[in-house]
Amino acid sequence: MKVRNLTRQTVLADTVKVADQAATRRKGLLGRTYLPVGEALWIVPCESVHTFFMRFSIDLVYLDPPFNSHQNYHLLFRGRNGARPARPVRAFEDTWCWNDAAAASFQETLARGGRVADALGAFRQLLGETDMLAYLSMMAPRLVELRRVLKPEGSLYLHCDPSAGHYLKILLDAAASAGRDISSIKRALVSGAALPPSLRAELEGAGVKTRQAYATADLGVVAYETDGADGALLPGMLVNDELVVEIVTPGTDEPAAPGKVGEVVVTRLQGDYPLLRFATGDLSAWASSGRLKGWMGRADQSAKVKGLFVHPGQIVEIGKRHPELGALRLVVRREGEQDAMTLHAETARPNEALSQAVAATLQALTRLRGEVALVALASLPNDGKIIVDERPAQ
Repeated sequence: MKVRNLTRQTVLADTVKVADQAATRRKGLLGRTYLPVGEALWIVPCESVHTFFMRFSIDLVYLDPPFNSHQNYHLLFRGRNGARPARPVRAFEDTWCWNDAAAASFQETLARGGRVADALGAFRQLLGETDMLAYLSMMAPRLVELRRVLKPEGSLYLHCDPSAGHYLKILLDAAASAGRDISSIKRALVSGAALPPSLRAELEGAGVKTRQAYATADLGVVAYETDGADGALLPGMLVNDELVVEIVTPGTDEPAAPGKVGEVVVTRLQGDYPLLRFATGDLSAWASSGRLKGWMGRADQSAKVKGLFVHPGQIVEIGKRHPELGALRLVVRREGEQDAMTLHAETARPNEALSQAVAATLQALTRLRGEVALVALASLPNDGKIIVDERPAQ
């Protein structure tokens, strides 16, 4: 049996043995001293992997734990005779929930003591017995054990939900500081959330060469950082050459002007899951030809004003009807317990007649009255935001 990556049309393993019975799952790799190149063991279903009596350490670990999507995922495969199973085999439930199992895992980690136990105990004080704590309690013993069996020069890749990434970093730090030598960790690839300069500096200062990638669950890797011939980081992120990437004005399907921040739209034609002009909802801009500036925020900017939704496309339409205008930005705020909005519009020739005409168009398109502020060209921020809601959070 072979395992293939259908997206890239590559063979992952030439000889794959399937452990789909209780006995074969328990045996795992017992008694083996190595795995030949191209050989793999596929464990189905798999909620955990034991390393008892293993005679060799692990080169690479890739962890893809639940993302809390509140969905159940199933395995779709054929049996050895080529027939599909009568019903899909559930792989895992993608839901975090504080229950007896989570509490037992939490207590097990605390009983072992050490830095990881201290970190997890602190999380309980901070988060309470929440679904997030359940997730961290599940991950903690796995991270500790995987760090133990990993080769000194091995790699561990952890794919995590952005809302959990910072908590997991603390757990990893605790696992590494529990008397473990982490000098073998030389490289890090960050994705799933923004990489602040401060975090990059911290990792680089610890001797870990840190790069980031921009990826989505539907598209895979969209762009990634690369180095020059001298090993120094190049500006921007190189776009995956298997994708067609566009930057459009938020709320429209029109290409954004060169250098302007807009929504990332991607076409993916490879494999059995093609996507045509997939709107990611993420903001970015071109750093240079074929290189994105990376993730720069979200493009979801619709705002509800006095019970009516105002969309970016409506603001873009104002610019089409008044070509003498440049960039536009609608600011929504609260004044005297009432919603109020002001359209900031760039123009080279500000005058009262233009202001009144734009205000009339704003009302016609949104069915709401708003003020118009004509401002100088290139004075509005280049951040891709067409609607900015400045009202205080409820």
